[in-house]
Parts: sequence; structure tokens; C-alpha cells
Amino acid sequence: MPKGVPQAIRDKLSATVLASVTTPEVATRLRDEGAEPSRMDAAAFGAFIAEERTRWAQVVRAGAINVD
Repeated sequence: MPKGVPQAIRDKLSATVLASVTTPEVATRLRDEGAEPSRMDAAAFGAFIAEERTRWAQVVRAGAINVD
């Protein structure tokens, strides 16, 4: 989300996304696409992404993986 967005708008957007992800239609579509619906709020999702970024950076370094 862009910097400077008021917290009230952030909270409303987060609640709306969480509500939509748990509807049967959206949950089914996500699963059909290979994703697993999650009830993470924005803070939990941010922490998850930070952990994943750290983990995969270590994999890239350990494997000496380079972008061509």
C-alpha cells in the first residue's frame, strides 16, 4: 500500500480483503489457481513476506543463483 494512506482506510481495505478471501467463490478460485486462502491481516501478511524474503535470499545465496 502506498505510504501516507490513512490508517482508517488501511484497516477498511484489510477487513474487506479478509472478508472476500473467505467467501466460497473466492476461496475456490484461489485453490483452483494453486493458492491457499489465508485469514492473515495486513500486519501478519507483512511479517510473512519479510520472513519469506529472508528465507529465499538465503537459498539464492547458498545456491549461488544469478539472474541472467
